[in-house]
Amino acid sequence: GYSSAASDVYKRQVHKDGKIHEMKFSRGHITQEMTIVGTTDHTGTTVTFKPDPEMFEDTVYSYDILHTRMREEAFLNAGLRIRTIDLREGQEQSDEMCYEGGIREFVTFLNKSKDALHSGVIYMSGTRGDSYAEVALQYNDGYQENILSFANNVHTPDGGTHEEGFKTALTRVINDFGREKGYLKEKDDNLSGTDVREGLTAVISVKLTDAQFEGQTKAKLGNTEVRSLVSGLVYDKLKEFLEENPGVAKAIYEKATQAARARELMAVDCALQAIDEFDIEKYNSAKRILWHRDLLTYVPTASEEKFAPLLDQDIYLIDPLNNLFVMSVAETRRASWRCIWNCSSSTPSPACASLPKTRPAPGAGARKTP
Repeated sequence: GYSSAASDVYKRQVHKDGKIHEMKFSRGHITQEMTIVGTTDHTGTTVTFKPDPEMFEDTVYSYDILHTRMREEAFLNAGLRIRTIDLREGQEQSDEMCYEGGIREFVTFLNKSKDALHSGVIYMSGTRGDSYAEVALQYNDGYQENILSFANNVHTPDGGTHEEGFKTALTRVINDFGREKGYLKEKDDNLSGTDVREGLTAVISVKLTDAQFEGQTKAKLGNTEVRSLVSGLVYDKLKEFLEENPGVAKAIYEKATQAARARELMAVDCALQAIDEFDIEKYNSAKRILWHRDLLTYVPTASEEKFAPLLDQDIYLIDPLNNLFVMSVAETRRASWRCIWNCSSSTPSPACASLPKTRPAPGAGARKTP
């Protein structure tokens, strides 16, 4: 195995049937065949190893790193008791961890420095064939999402099919349920995945008999069947939870809609700044967010003065093909802004076809008309 091959000294003892069975390795080679070395009154396995200095530059273990990893294992295996003990001289310390609540307590631990948006952690679990999935989540009043996913207790920092299934189902159920209950009106656009995950802390754990990881580091799960397992589980169970807890549902929707509004306003400010600075890259980034939007729906009265200087003059904009478009903002605001967005694409929409366009002289800065 990898551990014996990467070890200068590797010893495994198995306590079974009242006897201690021992086998030793060094750098992948057997140095002692299986031998009975004593008697015992319990069962279990003890592994002792020393990393090979020819393979590793640093062979000094960090207690904090090991403790953090063992704490994850304790969270991921509800009721499992794990002890970490450091017997090195001057560094003596120990910890014991056991979490009966499993990943529910993991989410509570991750949210301990934040104010939860609702009491209690939302938990769900399900199986399909020989695959098992469980998910725990809770919203807080912050702005960052924190999603940790695991497959067979291995952390998958790059996500994978289990995380994809979770995100897809979360976005879909929030939008579907919101329309059913009137939180989202017919004229409203769907909330984006980014919106519904703002302030979310979640742990996703799946157990598989044949986990398929991408890359040697096992950073991403590739089993396609897991996507539908997690997606179906989250959609059904979360929708059921929202039905039974309308107060929590309302709080989640208020959080998500505020996130959507903030994102729109940020894009508007970014677009205005880009026009003022004539920054096409920044402008196109904002355009992707606001594509085909009635922008002023999302701009509060207090910000309308930002539009005032534009209303009485033309706007010049160069598209990615270096075509210069000129249009008047004296039209209706909605028509003006939509036309600007369309004109900044490499293939202008028919709405912009009638606009005059010329190529600017080399080195000429295209700005708003004086």
